[in-house]
Amino acid sequence: MFLLQFLTGRYTALFFLLCVSSILMRILFQEFIISDQMYYEALGEQISYERITEILEKKKEKWWLPLFFTPVIYALKFSFISFFFLVGAIFYNYKISFKKFYQVVIQAEFIFLIPGVLKFFYFLFVAKDFGLQDVSDFNPHSLYFYLKDFEAVQYIAYPVYLINIFEIGYWILLAYLLKEVLQKKLNDSLKFVLSTYGLGILAWAIFVVFLTINLS
Repeated sequence: MFLLQFLTGRYTALFFLLCVSSILMRILFQEFIISDQMYYEALGEQISYERITEILEKKKEKWWLPLFFTPVIYALKFSFISFFFLVGAIFYNYKISFKKFYQVVIQAEFIFLIPGVLKFFYFLFVAKDFGLQDVSDFNPHSLYFYLKDFEAVQYIAYPVYLINIFEIGYWILLAYLLKEVLQKKLNDSLKFVLSTYGLGILAWAIFVVFLTINLS
């Protein structure tokens, strides 16, 4: 795959470790947290019992889809973020290759595995009598978790969700890893992240809000 040509040595291993970890977490949730009964309870008032059963059967038949889509989605995400960094590097006159940025982004992505792990153990050992919606909405690290009941927030749900501990940690981790690549101080590296990835994610959040408002 063209998007994976920038992986060499340990970065290839890191990429596939990330994919395997993500897929494994999905499997653990399906096996230990989310039961078929939860789907019947959540969707029972919207569609028929037979239709829910059909959906679940198709879901089980397509178990292999995450094996294909997970690496593709990661490769696309890393490429877009690396592209923003590359554009910023040209603007700042930094002589850094796309490959270097791609490798940094792969390393930083591991921070997003943490909330999934915490969520899994919370519902496995702590939570009682929960439903499908409870699992879906459980993101206490995000501002959206505390504001989701306000109707107005639904229109800006995505940008509000982005205000979370791990997203902030991701920005700082990117800056820390780029510090060596850019050969700059952490402060300067963080400014670079804010002016490249930050502007990119802001533009995407505005686009999502625009679609949400126009399609609601």
